[in-house]
Amino acid sequence: MTRQTWTVIAAALMLIASALAVTLVPVGFVVWSPGSTHDLLASTKVAAVDSDAAPVERTGKLLLTTVAVTAPESQLTWPETVVAYFSPDREVLPREVVYQPGATAEDIVEGEADSMASSKTAATVAGVRAAGIDVTQLPEVATVSDSGPAAGVLQRGDLIVKVNQQSVNFSSQVRAIYQQGKVGTTYTFSILRDSAPLEKQVTTRSTNEDPDIPIVGFTMTVGYTYQPHPEFDFGVDPAIGGSSAGLAFALTVADLIGPQDLLDGRVVAATGVIDAEGKVGSVGGVREKLIAAKRDGAAALLFPRDNCADIVPDPAVQEIPVETLDQAIQVLTGAAAAPSCQ
Repeated sequence: MTRQTWTVIAAALMLIASALAVTLVPVGFVVWSPGSTHDLLASTKVAAVDSDAAPVERTGKLLLTTVAVTAPESQLTWPETVVAYFSPDREVLPREVVYQPGATAEDIVEGEADSMASSKTAATVAGVRAAGIDVTQLPEVATVSDSGPAAGVLQRGDLIVKVNQQSVNFSSQVRAIYQQGKVGTTYTFSILRDSAPLEKQVTTRSTNEDPDIPIVGFTMTVGYTYQPHPEFDFGVDPAIGGSSAGLAFALTVADLIGPQDLLDGRVVAATGVIDAEGKVGSVGGVREKLIAAKRDGAAALLFPRDNCADIVPDPAVQEIPVETLDQAIQVLTGAAAAPSCQ
């Protein structure tokens, strides 16, 4: 072969190699697509609630909606990204929008699980409030230092009712009591642990930085107590994480222990972050969740009003933007007209 022929062959091989390299090199994007849905009314188990009222028959389906997302340990290639970009039921996003930069796959999975646990707690509190049960806010032990004064005495999840017989409702009140004392002072904490009342004593120590500052060796978050205290097992796949199921969880709680059958035989889907006061916040993947809801037979999708810009109108599914759990319940029961994004 001539030198010119060898040159052409070499150039072709280099072109092929470059094309293969581009094809196989991972890119910094992830894909969202419609995920599975889960009927929470069918899967949720709840401890009996003492009531003199006649039991209400619950009908219909309440669908928790999910988004299928590229796994944190996976990497997309350019061809996969391009195909997803032009797919009508998929969405391509920069990886850093979905996953925290620098976080390992284990960190991400753990964070998603923590978010799901927090979502269930807030949703349960919002749901029992909506069902007419009085809720009391209390400081809750969040972490206990292994080497601190409270090690082996207090536990994560303990609710603090009193400190030295002084009633408390906020973490700031607990701190104000022990920070006013001297290092070495012993405090009696009246707590609820798994709903059982207990008294535990903690003796303060000094900090490494300042021998005059007392510490107790635990951190606090916001906790709640209420009676009756039904326990809910939502029966959700442990692989599902995040906080966007909050509205669906809260509606499930309100439906199962409340005075009305909220769905009245309908199939309704829901998505949205929720806090313990019942305020609904925005989530990602609403467009994909709408597609999943339609695919699985939902007549309506309740979603955060803040996500109105993400919704593509679909005549097959009633799209209902809400701002609070109470508003969602009023719409479902017919006590209020369904709002729109207009």
